[in-house]
Formats: sequence, structure tokens, C-alpha cells
Amino acid sequence: MKRHSCEWRSGATLRRGFTLLELLVATVVFALILVLTFSVISQTSSVWQRSTRDLEAFQNARLVFENLTRLASQATLNTYWDYEINGVGQVVRYRRNSDLHFYLAAAGLNGVPGTSGCGQALFFQAPYSRRAPSATWVPQLLNEIGFYVEFGSDDNWLPTALKGSLTASWRYRLFQAVEPAEDLTIYSTSAAQADPPPWVSTGNAHPVADNIVALVVLPGRAEAEEALLGPLVTNLAYDSRTGATLPVQPVSANQLPPLLNLAMIAIDEKSAARLASGSTPPAQVGAALAGRFQLAANFQEDLKDAEADLTAAGVSCRVFSTRILLKESKWSE
Repeated sequence: MKRHSCEWRSGATLRRGFTLLELLVATVVFALILVLTFSVISQTSSVWQRSTRDLEAFQNARLVFENLTRLASQATLNTYWDYEINGVGQVVRYRRNSDLHFYLAAAGLNGVPGTSGCGQALFFQAPYSRRAPSATWVPQLLNEIGFYVEFGSDDNWLPTALKGSLTASWRYRLFQAVEPAEDLTIYSTSAAQADPPPWVSTGNAHPVADNIVALVVLPGRAEAEEALLGPLVTNLAYDSRTGATLPVQPVSANQLPPLLNLAMIAIDEKSAARLASGSTPPAQVGAALAGRFQLAANFQEDLKDAEADLTAAGVSCRVFSTRILLKESKWSE
């Protein structure tokens, strides 16, 4: 009788343990996952910190730019049609006329405030309703309002009590000028052709933002009209009184431009402090702005190139730009 061999097994399933090689591979994979995870967290944290730092560094510049665009959009000229009479009392022609004046010129040139290479100086009238501190507030009063960039020491505008007690800092600054209504001389200089006009005043100007290295303004009109008629201006300048007394007025005479392309270039305080060298403007900023913001056709390209040059020089910067319609413009070709 043949005997069969048999094996007894328990009901439990037999399991093999991990080998040393498998443990090593798992450990390496886990370590790689940790490294990648920490790398992503570190990069995310760095981006967040940099974004927060940039937001804080340019927060005031952003607020000032919003205020600038709001005020510029309120510019007025009160254009009206008037007639010209010859020596025998006959009407010889009709022309656009205005007692007000819109003035945009290169900063630092022709006596306009601001150092050369800082873009434009913009002056206009708007219903800002400001009078002298002792006077009562009256709505809809016109004021002269101006914006320009200037490089200088804060000793020029600090209160006398603080001068000498603080270390003077040399910075680019955006200035805002607001002439009280009772000091507005625009109505007494309606025929003046001086450059800059006599009414342009910086007696009530004060800095509203540090480290603004350029204010750039390009007058324009609707894209469809510019495509048909060409750019409104060839250079970044606009004077509503230029040619206003000629027999055939230019299209800009006594007219507000339909719209303004506004741009402002700001650098952060850390870069400004690193570049500061007393009364000499930083060479890196001067190089980035030199030769630019002169031709209307190069407006956007100049902004991009200036930003690229500043970034390449290790200067943290931000370009603020917008297009605003001038609500009081009654433009006619």
C-alpha cells in the first residue's frame, strides 16, 4: 500500500518580507519626493515674499498714479467759437477760442520744472475747488494743476524745523502743483505765447511720491481715427495755444486732445538707496531714459526698453500705464 506524502499548511497566507534593496529604493524615492516638495514650497514662498515686497514697494506709486489719472481726466478748456472782426467791422472768420490752456512739454526743457530725461511736465486747469487755507470751500472753482518729475534733495521741501535733523536723501520724485483759485493767473495771460506759459507755477508744488523716475504723456485720439488720419502728435508735446491766432488754426488750437496715454516708471526704495550718490542722478537710470520718450511712434517701445534696461542693471522697477478719455474734450477736426 503506497503512502502519499502530504504537507500541512495553516489557513493564513504566507508573506515574504521586504528585501534590503527594496527598502533602499523606497527610501531614495521618498527622499526625492521630500526634496521636490521642499523645493516647490521654497520657490512658492520666495515668489510670495517677492510679490508682497513689490506690492508694498510700489503701493504708494500705484495710489499716486490713480490720483494723477483721475485729475487729468477732469482737465477742461471750455472751448467756444468766436469771430474775428476786421478794421471796418466785418466778420472775416470764425475760430475756436478759450481762456484756458492745456500744456504738455518735455521736462527740464524751456524752463519747465524737472530734470532732463524725466519725461514730460503736464499742466492744465480742472475744477479742483481749492482756495487758500483761510478761505471757504467753493465747489467747481478752477485750479491750475501740474505734474512733473524732478531729481533733488528733500531738504528743498522739508519744513524748516526738520532741516538738519534728518539726513538729506537725493531721489527722483513726482511733484504735484495745485495753484489756489485766487492765485490763478490764466485769465490775465490768454494771449501769451511764452514757453513755458507765465501761468505755469510750481510755488505750491510738493512731492507726492518718491522714486518716480519718469512721467510720460502721449496725447492721442481713437484708434480708428488715428488709423485713418495718423497720430495726433509726432512728439510728446501738446500746447493748446500754439497757432491759435493764425488765420488757419491747427487742429490742436484751443482744443483738448480726445485722450491721453499716461505712463509712469517707478523704482523701489531699495534700488534707489543702493544707487544714491548725492546730488548726481544715478547713471543706471539716466542710461535707461536717455534718448527716449521723444517721438510718439516710439511710445510703447520706449517704455518696454526702459524697463528692460533698468531690470538688466539690477534695478527693481514697475511701469504703470493707462489710457484716459478727457471728458471735457469737444474735439473736431
